[in-house]
Amino acid sequence: MNALHLADVNGTTGAPVLDADEHVLATFLNVRMYTNTYGSNDDDDASPSMESKGTGNLYVTSARVAWIFGQESEGVVGYAWDMTFLSLHAISRDTSSFPEPCLYCQLDVDDEVNEIRFVPCDVDKQLQAMFDAFSASAALNPDDDDDDEPQGGDWIYNEDEVVNGAREANLAAHFDSILQVVPSLDANVAGQFDDASDDESLL
Repeated sequence: MNALHLADVNGTTGAPVLDADEHVLATFLNVRMYTNTYGSNDDDDASPSMESKGTGNLYVTSARVAWIFGQESEGVVGYAWDMTFLSLHAISRDTSSFPEPCLYCQLDVDDEVNEIRFVPCDVDKQLQAMFDAFSASAALNPDDDDDDEPQGGDWIYNEDEVVNGAREANLAAHFDSILQVVPSLDANVAGQFDDASDDESLL
C-alpha cells in the first residue's frame, strides 16, 4: 500500500496535502479500515482473515482515496491510493463474508489484488454517501487503458450488480456445458426435405 508520512499530511487540519489540481470531494470521520492481500503464490481456496488497521479519517479527493489515522506508527500516518488503481468498489451487507456492512474495494497493484473494507461509524447515514463519493471520484478518473469503455468505465458496482453478474455468468457456463448437438442433425442430408414419392405416400 502507498503509505503516508507526516510530510504528506497537513499539520493543522490532519487532511492529506493536496496537489495543485486536486480537491477534496468528501470527508468521513472515524472510519475503520480492514485489509487483505492476495499474491500470485496464494492458494486460490484460501480465505485469510481481514487485518484491522484501526480507526482513521477517510478523504475522497478528485484523484485518490486517503485514509489517515493521525497517530504516527513506525513513521506512517495513513495510506492513499490513486483512483485509477481501484478496480472495484461496492456496498457489501453480506455478513457471511464480513461481520458488518461496509464499503468493499479491490485494488490492483503489482499483480496483487488487495481487498479493502471501510466501515463508517454510522453505517445508516454514511455508507451510501461513501459509495457515492467513490463513484464521483472514479468518474473523474476513467481507465485510460480500456478505450472500448465509456467514460468512467463499467467498474462501479453496487452489491446487487456484483451478485447478479456472477449468477448470470454461472448460468451461461452451465447452459454451455449441457448443450449438445444431435449428430444426425449436425449437417443437412441431400433430399431429406424433398416431397415423398408417390410410392412412399401410399405406404
